[in-house]
Order: sequence, then C-alpha cells, then structure tokens
Amino acid sequence: MKRRTLLLLLALGVSVIFAAWQWFRPYDWSPGKAARYQVVHTSLTRDHSYLWLNVFLERKGDSDHDLTKPVLLLTADGRELEPAETTLGGDEKRGTESLGFRFWLQDGDFTGPVKLRLNEGELIIRKQSGVPGVNNGTPRYFTTSNW
Repeated sequence: MKRRTLLLLLALGVSVIFAAWQWFRPYDWSPGKAARYQVVHTSLTRDHSYLWLNVFLERKGDSDHDLTKPVLLLTADGRELEPAETTLGGDEKRGTESLGFRFWLQDGDFTGPVKLRLNEGELIIRKQSGVPGVNNGTPRYFTTSNW
C-alpha cells in the first residue's frame, strides 16, 4: 500500500470517528433526573429584533410530563418565561414521549446560561453567554448546550 493511500485512509477514519461522535453525543452529559425528559436539540430563529427559541425534548424513563406543573425558561438575569407554544408527541398507549416548547426571547435574555424548569427538575439549555449569530428568518440548530 502506498504511503499516500495509507494517509488518506487514516484521515478518512478520523473523519468518520469525529462525525459519529458529533452525531451520537448527548445534548448535556448530566441532565436533571427529576425533569423526566432530556434535551435532544434546540433551534434559534431571528424574527426582526426578537428571537424564537425552540426546545425539543424526549422522555427518559417511564414517567410522563406532569401537565399541572408550569414549564419555565430561566434566564441568567432572573427572568422566568412561559412557552408561547407547546407541542406534545406520543399516543394513548405510550404516553407523552416527546415535548416541544417555543419561547419568544430578546437579545438581553442571552447574557448568561439558560435553563428550563420542567416537572421537579431543571435542564441546561445553554451554557454560554452572548447572542449567537443568527440570520433573520433562518433557523440555527444546536445539538449541544455549548452554544
């Protein structure tokens, strides 16, 4: 085998391993167990001077979401925001397997970490601070909390 072919195969192998790691890693390594759900991905879309934050969750375990408890997005400056839209996914047999929440945010809501209070627990939505670069009307997807 030529040296060039060996280097190309090695580069291909490293690329495949990196792509697999990006695809299969969890959104957060230690999600709150009391929340009963885990974050799969989030998306952010600019709508003029505001931002839409979409959060998609999947159930972990057998316990469903308690619909009597409020769901709140907690910003670093202490604001508690209710979702503008809520989507429930599942059926009667398996219960609520997935949840989707949509929040209407301002640029000032990104001054620090953002958390989601769900059931009796909290989930980390974002660890960084500062408004991420998002074009008007074009969603940007995040599969990890480091954005």
